Amino acid sequence: MASRELFKEMIEMKPRTDLERAVFFYYKLSCSFGGLSRSFALRGGSNIIPLFNKDKVEKVSKRLANVVIDNLSFEKLITKYDREFTFFYVDPPYYEKEDVYDRDSIDVFTQHKELRELLGKVKGKWLLSYNDHPKVRELYKGYDIQEAETLYSLSGKTIPKTEILIKNY
Repeated sequence: MASRELFKEMIEMKPRTDLERAVFFYYKLSCSFGGLSRSFALRGGSNIIPLFNKDKVEKVSKRLANVVIDNLSFEKLITKYDREFTFFYVDPPYYEKEDVYDRDSIDVFTQHKELRELLGKVKGKWLLSYNDHPKVRELYKGYDIQEAETLYSLSGKTIPKTEILIKNY
């Protein structure tokens, strides 16, 4: 069910478990303007919330059966799981867009250089997605950088954007 009342309740409620925190976060993200989790906005009704589609949930569950999802700082997470057979998908807040991610008690990310330094030492493989910014291209000079066209949707408008994918393999 998608409703303004439930959205407000989830903003005010404190999750008791990691699973509840994930469900609350996803619900607020799905039912908010621009995915900012601040105000209720739903276009297309509750069918756009994938958690309400049993088939999608089952497919995702099978796909993620051997995936580890953890809630750690990037330094702790990479250090803890880095092995030659590990694959990291890294999606930090975009450069000079960090304020967009200021929600749900998440600290604003400013550690772009520190992330680059740590990724340079990783034993496994990583794929990093970023906004196409000259500073990011300079920071990851020497790595394979590819452009990816995507669409941003906000306020009912679709805007084409170029992002970049950076990898160490």
